[in-house]
Amino acid sequence: MAENSGSDKELRSLTLTPTWSVATVLTIFVVVSLVVEGSIHRLSNWLRKPTENLCLQV
Repeated sequence: MAENSGSDKELRSLTLTPTWSVATVLTIFVVVSLVVEGSIHRLSNWLRKPTENLCLQV
């Protein structure tokens, strides 16, 4: 395994990261999670709908 050389960029700690970049990443996570939740909800409604119709026909 190669050792880190002095010319490599060092990782920046969270305290040195600009606030706007942290807020941007967190906003993206929240938006993606809301989209996934909505998609799961619509999928469950779509899957439930045909079975209700079949039960009513019998």
